[in-house]
Amino acid sequence: MAKIEQIIEGCQKGRRDAQKQLYELFSPQLFAVCLRYTHNRMEAEDHLHEGYLKIFDKIGQFSGRGPVEAWMRRVMVNTILESFRKRPNTALWMNPISPWKKI
Repeated sequence: MAKIEQIIEGCQKGRRDAQKQLYELFSPQLFAVCLRYTHNRMEAEDHLHEGYLKIFDKIGQFSGRGPVEAWMRRVMVNTILESFRKRPNTALWMNPISPWKKI
């Protein structure tokens, strides 16, 4: 597989083969991030794909000052949190049930 710098450069130029390589390289880790936030496999997959669309759209903003993995993770987490803010009823993890409350 090509070096990560070459893959990023290809993505910045809009090359589909580079986008595919970036997806294949980081999707397992980013899917795990999505799953940690959603606790739902189907919703995590939706967020993963939506996040990658944003990553490919904003890859030109990647400065290269840090690892691309960290930048991609930040884009992914922001995408998930943005969707939670749009649908506050689905963000149950933000309103935990008190352990002393009778159910």
